[in-house]
Amino acid sequence: MECNRRHEVVRVVNDFYAGLYLHLYQIWEGEGKTISDSGFVIKDIETKAKKSPRDVFRKLDEYLNKNTVVIADKSIDIGGDNFVNVCDDGK
Repeated sequence: MECNRRHEVVRVVNDFYAGLYLHLYQIWEGEGKTISDSGFVIKDIETKAKKSPRDVFRKLDEYLNKNTVVIADKSIDIGGDNFVNVCDDGK
Protein backbone atom coordinates (compact mmCIF):
# COMPACT_ATOMS: atom_id res chain seq x y z
CA MET A 1 0.00 0.00 0.00
CA GLU A 2 2.81 2.44 0.90
CA CYS A 3 4.58 1.59 -2.37
CA ASN A 4 1.45 2.50 -4.32
CA ARG A 5 1.01 5.74 -2.38
CA ARG A 6 4.60 6.84 -2.98
CA HIS A 7 4.90 5.29 -6.46
CA GLU A 8 8.23 3.65 -5.62
CA VAL A 9 9.48 0.45 -4.06
CA VAL A 10 13.15 0.68 -3.12
CA ARG A 11 12.82 3.78 -0.94
CA VAL A 12 9.75 2.35 0.80
CA VAL A 13 11.57 -0.90 1.59
CA ASN A 14 14.58 1.10 2.80
CA ASP A 15 12.42 3.34 5.00
CA PHE A 16 10.62 0.31 6.45
CA TYR A 17 13.96 -1.35 7.26
CA ALA A 18 15.27 1.88 8.81
CA GLY A 19 12.07 2.25 10.83
CA LEU A 20 12.34 -1.27 12.20
CA TYR A 21 16.00 -0.72 13.03
CA LEU A 22 15.07 2.51 14.84
CA HIS A 23 12.44 0.56 16.79
CA LEU A 24 15.10 -2.01 17.72
CA TYR A 25 17.45 0.72 18.88
CA GLN A 26 14.78 2.49 20.93
CA ILE A 27 13.78 -0.73 22.70
CA TRP A 28 17.39 -1.79 23.25
CA GLU A 29 18.55 1.54 24.65
CA GLY A 30 15.32 2.73 26.26
CA GLU A 31 14.66 -0.46 28.16
CA GLY A 32 18.29 -1.37 28.84
CA LYS A 33 18.13 -4.68 27.00
CA THR A 34 21.05 -7.08 26.77
CA ILE A 35 21.88 -9.96 24.47
CA SER A 36 19.88 -12.27 26.74
CA ASP A 37 16.78 -10.22 25.86
CA SER A 38 17.34 -10.44 22.11
CA GLY A 39 14.60 -13.04 21.57
CA PHE A 40 12.03 -10.71 23.15
CA VAL A 41 13.27 -7.72 21.17
CA ILE A 42 13.18 -9.56 17.84
CA LYS A 43 9.69 -10.88 18.58
CA ASP A 44 8.53 -7.33 19.38
CA ILE A 45 9.95 -6.05 16.10
CA GLU A 46 8.32 -8.88 14.16
CA THR A 47 4.96 -8.09 15.78
CA LYS A 48 5.36 -4.37 15.02
CA ALA A 49 6.15 -5.08 11.37
CA LYS A 50 3.09 -7.29 10.94
CA LYS A 51 0.54 -5.35 12.99
CA SER A 52 1.28 -1.73 12.18
CA PRO A 53 3.60 -1.04 9.25
CA ARG A 54 2.17 2.48 8.93
CA ASP A 55 3.24 3.15 12.49
CA VAL A 56 6.80 2.13 11.56
CA PHE A 57 6.85 4.81 8.82
CA ARG A 58 5.19 7.42 11.05
CA LYS A 59 7.66 6.96 13.91
CA LEU A 60 10.60 7.07 11.51
CA ASP A 61 9.29 10.33 10.03
CA GLU A 62 8.82 11.82 13.51
CA TYR A 63 12.32 10.82 14.52
CA LEU A 64 13.90 12.18 11.36
CA ASN A 65 11.98 15.46 11.57
CA LYS A 66 13.18 16.17 15.09
CA ASN A 67 16.71 14.84 14.59
CA THR A 68 17.68 16.35 11.26
CA VAL A 69 21.35 16.82 10.43
CA VAL A 70 22.36 18.82 7.38
CA ILE A 71 25.16 17.29 5.35
CA ALA A 72 26.75 19.16 2.48
CA ASP A 73 26.02 17.18 -0.62
CA LYS A 74 27.57 16.99 -4.02
CA SER A 75 25.58 15.48 -6.86
CA ILE A 76 27.43 13.18 -9.20
CA ASP A 77 26.28 11.33 -12.27
CA ILE A 78 27.14 7.65 -12.55
CA GLY A 79 25.74 5.75 -15.49
CA GLY A 80 22.92 8.23 -16.02
CA ASP A 81 21.57 7.98 -12.47
CA ASN A 82 22.01 10.78 -9.96
CA PHE A 83 23.58 9.90 -6.64
CA VAL A 84 24.51 12.07 -3.68
CA ASN A 85 28.03 11.97 -2.32
CA VAL A 86 27.67 12.47 1.43
CA CYS A 87 31.41 12.25 2.04
CA ASP A 88 32.79 15.40 0.54
CA ASP A 89 36.49 14.69 0.56
CA GLY A 90 37.33 17.89 -1.29
CA LYS A 91 37.83 16.22 -4.67
